[in-house]
Amino acid sequence: MRKGILLSTIMLSLVLYGCAVPRVTMPQTEAAQQSGPAYGYRPLDPLSAKLQHQPRTPVTNCRILELFPDETVRLAIGQFDTSGNLSYGVAKAGYVGNRYSVVLDYIKSDTLSLPAIDSVTTARQVPIYVGIGLRLTANLIVNSGSVDLANLIAIGAAAQAKQLSGTLVIQTLGISGESISSAIPIPSEISESSIQNALVAIGTIKSKIYDDKISISPRVIGIYDIFGTDTKAFDTFFASLLNAPPSVYERENSSQCPTVVTPATATAAPTPNAPATASGSSTSSGAVKPAATTTATPTSTTGDTKPDTSTKKASSLNAHSKTGAAGPKKEQGSTEQPSH
Repeated sequence: MRKGILLSTIMLSLVLYGCAVPRVTMPQTEAAQQSGPAYGYRPLDPLSAKLQHQPRTPVTNCRILELFPDETVRLAIGQFDTSGNLSYGVAKAGYVGNRYSVVLDYIKSDTLSLPAIDSVTTARQVPIYVGIGLRLTANLIVNSGSVDLANLIAIGAAAQAKQLSGTLVIQTLGISGESISSAIPIPSEISESSIQNALVAIGTIKSKIYDDKISISPRVIGIYDIFGTDTKAFDTFFASLLNAPPSVYERENSSQCPTVVTPATATAAPTPNAPATASGSSTSSGAVKPAATTTATPTSTTGDTKPDTSTKKASSLNAHSKTGAAGPKKEQGSTEQPSH
């Protein structure tokens, strides 16, 4: 009897001990640990932004660029899930069978804030980056092993080793012009040389943004991602950017850009160093243009040429001496008829 009770107690103790033992879970792979979304920079396809300026304020590249005081180089690594959705997170390594998008951005921008509503109707402010820039994008599929996604040169070496495959895209963000088009290379494949050529092209185009022959247009380049896995809220916010583009306002007075007078403000003000006188006129350069002079014989008040009276005076004296006529002496030139 006692043996049966003892055996039952031992069995019950074992059952209770087994219930208290914690469950053993299999550890996640490194790829699974790094594939989750995180808050941070999220690049966007360039969206239009409105440039607001006063009618009398000139629009120049210098005045537009001074609106974007921040210059940044950002690297964003995103991973596609099985549904094709792209999320940017903390992943720095790519693993076999996964698809990634590696984006390198050079941006000159300013940070604005726009309201957004998430899926639980919570209103939040979303920082957005408005400006111009240059972008290098590598869309990758890892075929074998692992690849360092934070190193573009390593990506090129892995592509040459057939560890990965994909496409390379070079893109300008709000920058265009004849010299820009000729500076963009056409990559045929992902390799070390194609990535190096792309980086050289980005540096070349970056040096041309202050050229007056380049066209500059503000763009929405990216956002600070606060949505996480809430794709519905992000899609709603993205649609709002398309329907109501944000605005940037040009400064009326600029201390860095040269003053340019528009035709509406141009006036024909007299030059201080060229007073208007009858003897000269002012030229466009401010120099006084001398009046035209002539060497013609002085004219009378009526504008006719005054005849020479010296010869007629001698003739009248000779005639008077020959006739011997007496009488008062006439004034010289009194016999002349006024010419008309």
